[in-house]
Amino acid sequence: MSTLAATLPEPIIDTMGWYQRPDEPGLYRRKMSWQEYLDFPSEFKIEWIDGEAISMMAPANSGHGGIVSNLLFVLRTQIPQLTYRIESGIKVKQGGRIPDLAIYEKAPAKTEVWIPNPLILVEVLSPSTRKQDLTTKAAEYSEVGALQYWIADPKDEWLEIRQAAGDDWLVIARLDANRTEIIVPIPLSGSEASGNNDVRLVKLSFSEIFQ
Repeated sequence: MSTLAATLPEPIIDTMGWYQRPDEPGLYRRKMSWQEYLDFPSEFKIEWIDGEAISMMAPANSGHGGIVSNLLFVLRTQIPQLTYRIESGIKVKQGGRIPDLAIYEKAPAKTEVWIPNPLILVEVLSPSTRKQDLTTKAAEYSEVGALQYWIADPKDEWLEIRQAAGDDWLVIARLDANRTEIIVPIPLSGSEASGNNDVRLVKLSFSEIFQ
């Protein structure tokens, strides 16, 4: 056992089988099968990775929800032909994730729960999910073929735009108090195959996203 592992307290486990890791404040986990996860009733957002359900067990605060709403309004106003879904399911290699906002070129069937082929995935950081959003989910979202991954931080008020670069992400733009306006090129997934190089430009302003 490493020195660090030896100094960490044991996970906190409640009577329903949910437990917390010391490095994930506010995040709860519970062992269950994929089918148990699909059948599990919950009013909270719950994801499933590697045999565990993962939940915040609490609704997002107004700052978190406000950024999602603001991004949705700005993007839908400028690119209305795309399809936007708040907290829709994304099937990843290790299980299922529920990003804060997912954007698609084609409207999915109304019966689809786990919607494939996202164009853009958006996560808004919170203390409990920050580590996963910046590392684990970044790798998972690259694997599902998203062309861009947007990460917003409501506490420090910045928005980072990452574009797919092979198996990794390349930061192509950042919106913050020092860069109050940016233009983001959004490549449509069919443009390369068709040879049309179809790129839509989106203007984002700090005041609109973090108001």
